[in-house]
Amino acid sequence: MRPAVPCNVRAECSVLASEDPDLVVGALKAVLDGADAECNGNTAQAVSDTSASLARIRRTVQSRASGRAWRRRLRLNTDGDSTWVYLNKQAAAAGVIALCSEADESPLGPITLSIRAGDIEGVIDWLVPSAEPPAQQN
Repeated sequence: MRPAVPCNVRAECSVLASEDPDLVVGALKAVLDGADAECNGNTAQAVSDTSASLARIRRTVQSRASGRAWRRRLRLNTDGDSTWVYLNKQAAAAGVIALCSEADESPLGPITLSIRAGDIEGVIDWLVPSAEPPAQQN
C-alpha cells in the first residue's frame, strides 16, 4: 500500500433543488475516505490533503477490474500536476463508485474528482496499477 502522500484531492458536484443536500454530502464521503465534506447552497464538495483518501477508489478499481478505463481517463485528463475524472453521483449515493466518460452519463450531474500532486504520475500508478506484465529480463 502506498503511504499517504501530500496531494490535493477534491470531489465536487452541484446540488439540484430536488436533491437532499445531506444525501449528496454522503455520496461525496462515499467517494473519498476521511475527507471533510460540506454543502454550500447549490454546490457540495469534499476535500482531502492526502492520497490515502483515494483508498476506496483504489479498492473499487481492483475489485472490478476496471483499471484500464480509469487509467485511460486519468491520463487523458492529466494537465501538468493534476488530473480529473467524472463519477456517477447516483451510484455514489448508493455507496458505489462508478466512472463516467462524459458528464451527461450521470442523470443528476456528475461528481468531478480532481487530484493535484507533485508526483501525479506516481499517484495514478498507485491508484490504478498497470495491468501489463513487467518486461522479461534475460
